[in-house]
Amino acid sequence: MRTSTKTAAFVVAAVTASMVLTACGSDKSESEPKKQAVADHASEVNPQPVSALKQGGELRVPVREWITQYNASHVEGTQGDRRTISDPMMPNIWEVDAKGVITPDKDYVESAESADKGGKQVLTYKINPKAKWSDGTPLSYRDFEAMWKAQGQGNAEFLISESTGYEDIESVKAGANDQEVVITMKKFTSQWQGMFWQLMPAKFIDTPEKFNKGWVEKIPATAGPFKVGKMDKTAQTVTLVPDANWWGEKPKLDKIVFRVLQPDAQIDAFLNKELDITTASNADYYKRLKAAKDTDFRIGSPWDETHMTFGSGGVVADVKVRQAVQMAVDNKVMADIAGKGLPVEFKTLGSHFYMPNQKGYQDNSGKYGKGDVAAAGKLLDEAGWKSPGEGQVRTKDGKKLELNYVTGAGASASVKARDAATQSMLKKVGIDMKINEVSANDYFNKYVNKGAFDITGFRFTSATGLTSDGFGIYRDPKGGQIFQNYGKVVTPGGEAKYREALAAKTPEESQKLQNEADKLIWDAGHSLEIFQTPSIIATPKKLANYGSPGLASVDWKSVGYMK
Repeated sequence: MRTSTKTAAFVVAAVTASMVLTACGSDKSESEPKKQAVADHASEVNPQPVSALKQGGELRVPVREWITQYNASHVEGTQGDRRTISDPMMPNIWEVDAKGVITPDKDYVESAESADKGGKQVLTYKINPKAKWSDGTPLSYRDFEAMWKAQGQGNAEFLISESTGYEDIESVKAGANDQEVVITMKKFTSQWQGMFWQLMPAKFIDTPEKFNKGWVEKIPATAGPFKVGKMDKTAQTVTLVPDANWWGEKPKLDKIVFRVLQPDAQIDAFLNKELDITTASNADYYKRLKAAKDTDFRIGSPWDETHMTFGSGGVVADVKVRQAVQMAVDNKVMADIAGKGLPVEFKTLGSHFYMPNQKGYQDNSGKYGKGDVAAAGKLLDEAGWKSPGEGQVRTKDGKKLELNYVTGAGASASVKARDAATQSMLKKVGIDMKINEVSANDYFNKYVNKGAFDITGFRFTSATGLTSDGFGIYRDPKGGQIFQNYGKVVTPGGEAKYREALAAKTPEESQKLQNEADKLIWDAGHSLEIFQTPSIIATPKKLANYGSPGLASVDWKSVGYMK
């Protein structure tokens, strides 16, 4: 199924204790904005009919890293920046509204239905007959079939990010014609929409060589209102232009330019009128951007979480060590630091599957994320890590309890303060967290994707809101296939319980079982969910149908500037 995407956000660097005290303190200065709760289904994009927009214009969008893998189904193609760049060009067959309701995108699929036929679940998709890949090949059942064969038949040579759902398919065949797709399932799956979310062209993914290497720093075929105009690695820009062969409504923009910039540089570029959108989701950025003329701040509540994830080797191979770290960290403090100087509240997060604004959400964090020093210390005692005294590093068999926290370079003061606070929290229980700062471009490819960390932190975001979107994060690794479980932490019983949830026939039963699986993930010390990350985006006031969509998808045809 379509994978969650990861975004480098929880990057860290050493800061002074005074910064932590400033961030954590209760002082309410005059500059502290009045807090407001983000509405459950907040979506601010300046919605306008296309008739109110002018034809033409350029949208300049920042991204954090140069993307090397553009195959959305590849294990290294899950970055949020990859999705940001490819979405205007690739066929996402579903649309999502601000409440998370999913419907077919009629530009690609006229209808998509699930039915019980002879005791088996059968999915039928009717593809828009006008839909074609950029090389002229019609979208067809062959694209569905190739994705199934790559992701669902257990061939380890295809380095996939996820197989959930695909591995339960019995067959993919043409129906009345090549544009009718008939998929027969071996067993029922409640979240079948998550499969084939972004279609891939069969002729460019039908072998491991094409699947793994054919999308490296290139996109061999597109099927959207835009196409690649130029990829300039030297300038670190990707330029999209309208595709003259697009069969749908003509897009309003003449050009979209994605430019690699670190967050501080993004703010400077926006203020210098070199960008048309930038994040304002930390206090430093928000304060600087408030002074910008003709600027709109758009707030949304997306599926967007900040977390810490754990490795499974060395010191953190012991589940009690991972659990102790989860107990030592105080999520409320972390959320308060993140929200300092911003006009919105950051909500702590108690689920690996749901956001607080989704039906089915249940806080399963229990004893974790509460900053319980005594409980964390007791666990470490049981694990054999002895304390020589308060505030001193624990030892075991002559070895100090040191953890390697890997982070990408380029953090804001707010993020640095959070991580300094984490160091301080862990120090209280006798853990010495060493911060290993690596280049932003190496962070995912050389460290996260390779599991080269004891602890690391970033965000997972989801375009679908389906919990199956992120199942690969919590699956048990199989040989060299880690899915998106970068730390390779095994959750006893977790995968089996989630599969029960996936096969449940009612939403209520599925949610109940997912919450049971979530409790197992917490106890396995897989990852510490910290808070839901609200979206605060700065844009020009005249930019329409773009900004902070919350749970909703973006209609790139209607993005443009008001007349």
